[in-house]
Amino acid sequence: MLFNIRARDIEFTPLVTAYALVGKEKTILFCNKSRVSETAIKAFLKINIHIQEYDQITEHLSGISEDKTILTDASSLNYACFHAFSGHFKYQNSVAKVLKAIKNTTEINGAKACMIKDGVALTKFFIWLEKKLKTTSISEFEIGKKLASFRQQQAYYTGESFAAIVGYKGNGAIIHYTAPEEGSAMVRNDGILLIDSGGQYQNGTTDITRTIWLGGTPSSEIITAYTNVLKGYIALEELQFPKGTTGAQIDAFARMHLWKNGLNYPHGTGHGIGSFGMVHEPEQGFTTSATTARGTAPHLAQQLTTIEPGCYVAESFGIRTENVVLSKTVQQTKFGEFLGFEPITLCYIDTQLLDMEALSTTEIQWLNNYHNKVFEELAPQLNKEEREWLAEKCKGI
Repeated sequence: MLFNIRARDIEFTPLVTAYALVGKEKTILFCNKSRVSETAIKAFLKINIHIQEYDQITEHLSGISEDKTILTDASSLNYACFHAFSGHFKYQNSVAKVLKAIKNTTEINGAKACMIKDGVALTKFFIWLEKKLKTTSISEFEIGKKLASFRQQQAYYTGESFAAIVGYKGNGAIIHYTAPEEGSAMVRNDGILLIDSGGQYQNGTTDITRTIWLGGTPSSEIITAYTNVLKGYIALEELQFPKGTTGAQIDAFARMHLWKNGLNYPHGTGHGIGSFGMVHEPEQGFTTSATTARGTAPHLAQQLTTIEPGCYVAESFGIRTENVVLSKTVQQTKFGEFLGFEPITLCYIDTQLLDMEALSTTEIQWLNNYHNKVFEELAPQLNKEEREWLAEKCKGI
């Protein structure tokens, strides 16, 4: 990401497998040179970046004199490189990693644009799913493939950002579930379905989870869990906090309503997300752990982060609601700069499982405002039937 180049070296992640040595006089990029065009090589040379083969990194390191010092991130330094260099390593958090987490105007505009495309794909998918389930059952695996096919219809789409999680009923409680091609559960017009998915677009990366009720009468346990997951999402997204606050300091806002009901979830509440890059991008995020990067990294303006609280009961159900949010400065006072979040994911939130009496006026207003935004952004890209369907899903409560 330091060089803003892309490849297909890693499944779901359009980055290049490479090393780089950045010096005062020149920079060397070690990668599969045969895949770099002569035009690109010449362009790099103009800015004093030299391309060498990937496996030449250790040979080059061994040729650097012992009186030299290399600044590196210990978390990404492997043994081969450590052993090859006889000089001194100075360990510091990666400068590139910190800088790329702060998105520029082009990246922010690209993220918002790709969210519209992703929202259109999701709307068309959920309409298809709703119609299909009226007449037949569908496997979890087929649902995941169909969702990818709707994304594929969108401009600039290059592939999934991770293997979609499609968990029906009890399978939704398996947090990192992958439906097998053979033998995955058959989804019927009954019960609960969790879908966590994302796409890679040339102007951005998406990651979204929605939990929908397909039919029948939900239990009070499901209604309580679903309602308090959404309340937790809103509480964290609506939070205003001082610049530099860490993920571990504010993670509890997403859990407090669940905790009040004796509920919880065994994963972090969110992670950084790239710009046509890593769907899990270091370092900021939300977690209860004060020792991991997501717990200790400060939140700064112009970062993209997911908020994704959940609740899971083994062999029964899984619930998660996830949006990508943009951090931004909302207030400057004598106590410093205060940040807040703007949701940029665009997809309706199912209201069938909400306990309306448990929602505050502020939470209802948030949901109605969010749904208004979803409809206004997506409607111009939809046909009449699709607009009417989305209007019903986004109607005020």
